[in-house]
Amino acid sequence: MAILAGAYRDALDDEARAVFDATPKLAGVLEASVRAARAQWPGVSLNEAEFGFHLASVGVDVHRLDTVRIDELVLAFAAAQGDVEAVLRLEVEFMKPALAALSTLRWKGDQESDTSQMVRQKLLVEDENNAPKLLQYSGRGPLGGWLRVTALRTAMSVLRVRGIAVTESDDALADLAVADLSPDVAHLRARYGAEFKRAFEEAFAQLDPEDRTVLRLSLIDGLSIDQLGPVLGCHRATAARRIQRTKEALVEGTRAVLMQRLQISADEFESLMLVMMSQLDWSIERVLRDQKR
Repeated sequence: MAILAGAYRDALDDEARAVFDATPKLAGVLEASVRAARAQWPGVSLNEAEFGFHLASVGVDVHRLDTVRIDELVLAFAAAQGDVEAVLRLEVEFMKPALAALSTLRWKGDQESDTSQMVRQKLLVEDENNAPKLLQYSGRGPLGGWLRVTALRTAMSVLRVRGIAVTESDDALADLAVADLSPDVAHLRARYGAEFKRAFEEAFAQLDPEDRTVLRLSLIDGLSIDQLGPVLGCHRATAARRIQRTKEALVEGTRAVLMQRLQISADEFESLMLVMMSQLDWSIERVLRDQKR
């Protein structure tokens, strides 16, 4: 087995590893997918063993690689690891457009420039307490949208620490996450967004309370997979899979409700689900925060 697939396999828990081993072709599928993704970024170096481990850590399911933006995940990981070419490509193609979202906040003097640098620092540089925030990107949804929302939220946190009150609505953050949608898909989102929100809340209410707690620890309290494992009393990969399975249950629950309510074509329905699921983490966070009010 090649290095990357072997590292991915070794990072899985016993149950997932048994499934992976039972289908030998999966290793080749994973390797081919990453190889194609790397071809998108000539000159970017990637530690294959570490990236294989990372893929398992963020819950990438090799059975569903078509739902993951492996090319953008490669770039994000390489940049977080300090690869110079990756950092340059990330800056030009994703970071600058994402940081432009900060202009929606109210600034004085050089605050916007200073905060932009702090956001870059948090996204790309490890400190004594936290790994680079960019490593939290899991490839589900566009990297540009993820960066826009993450940059804005990080900036808002920085300003609050400085004693500056700032607010941003969930709808505004969702708009930033999908700002690069095609007009047709954007229209679907605008037309059926309220229905999706109601269906999602119903599906969320059906989750096991323990699963809701796990999502809160991960998305609201910011615990990493390494931190969640001991809290849950399980292997880190088991914690990652539990989060992923809970999210998948939310997706399927939302899908079931919407299928009963929306009279649209199958293609439109799938396009709607794809864009809504690209905002999955933001939707979960909104519901969790609403429950605290």
